[in-house]
Amino acid sequence: MSDANRDNNRRFGHRRFGNQGSRTENREERKTREPPAQCTACGKPIFDLSSALAGSENGAPLHFDCALQKVGEREALGPREKIVYIGAGNFAVVEFRDQSETTFDIKRKISFERKDLPCEWRRGMSSRIAELGIMGVAPAAPEA
Repeated sequence: MSDANRDNNRRFGHRRFGNQGSRTENREERKTREPPAQCTACGKPIFDLSSALAGSENGAPLHFDCALQKVGEREALGPREKIVYIGAGNFAVVEFRDQSETTFDIKRKISFERKDLPCEWRRGMSSRIAELGIMGVAPAAPEA
């Protein structure tokens, strides 16, 4: 690093190693967190619940890849068909029209998550998102 850049960094308050105080706060916060949820398909911990899906049997969280594998085991696919996630707990079997796989037709829709099962693990996550004010999500109403 040239001396001119080093002087500019000092003058404008840039620190080389960041704010040490926030690091210790994050460590303490990590210690008080709950242990990660366990995937009911593979038994491994789920560190990113935002990408997990609710199992169709009991609503317990599953890795996205485990859910995709379960759907793939149940479905027989044709030569140009693939399974894709289309959102809201649903997968679809699609058939691509060309080799570039840019256009496709949905052959059948597969509902993976049951809407009638409450997911406590998801409720806790949505309340944390609401506290942060992310994506315009309104805070969850307290239960009576």
